[in-house]
Formats: sequence, C-alpha cells, structure tokens
Amino acid sequence: MYVIIRFIGLIIRQFILPNPFETMWPERAFVINWAIGLVLLPTSYAITGRWYHRGEDPMVGSLMFNFIYICLSLGLWGILLLAKAISDNKVAAVIIASVILGIVVAIVLIIRHLHKKKRIEVKSQE
Repeated sequence: MYVIIRFIGLIIRQFILPNPFETMWPERAFVINWAIGLVLLPTSYAITGRWYHRGEDPMVGSLMFNFIYICLSLGLWGILLLAKAISDNKVAAVIIASVILGIVVAIVLIIRHLHKKKRIEVKSQE
C-alpha cells in the first residue's frame, strides 16, 4: 500500500498541483518549479518528521508527507499571488515570497532541532 500512496503523491506533485511560477515566468516556470521543489521536499520531510518516525507505518508517513508538501506548495502559490498583487515588480514579488518562505523554513528547522534535542534528553534519562 505504501508504494501506491507514494506513487499517487508523486503524480499529484508533478502533474496536478499548479505551477506557481507560470504567471511570472512562463518560459522558465518548469525549471524554477523543479528548483523550488528541491527546497520543498526536504522541508516537507522535516515537518513530517516532527510527528512521524521512520519505520512506524510507512503508509501513514507517506500520506503525511504528501499532505504537507501539497500544503506548502499551495501556500507558496498563494504567497506568490499575494506578492504579485502587492507589487507588479517581479523581483520584489520574488523577494517577498523568498522572505516568507525562508521564515517558514527557519521555523520548521528550529522546531525539528528542538524536537531532536528533547528526544536525546529523554533517552539519556532512561
């Protein structure tokens, strides 16, 4: 079942989710989307790791990962639309979106680090 969920998630991520960069750079949207995907994938993985631990139930982990990735991708799309509405300047829109995405990634990484630290402390007390 895990393989099926993983495959469905891949299809959704690659072919169903909107490409948020088509409105700004239609000629380069595909490449930019792949590059941003390289940031969204580990970010989604880190967020998923907050609640799911490898080996527990791979199907549940895959569902969580796909849900989080879809939320982040749609959130990025919304942020880009908002940034474009605020400023017609594409560079300013990208800067606004990058700052917001950077803040989200930083928060996720901090939470992930604190969670790992807490698990290490609990294991050392046992």
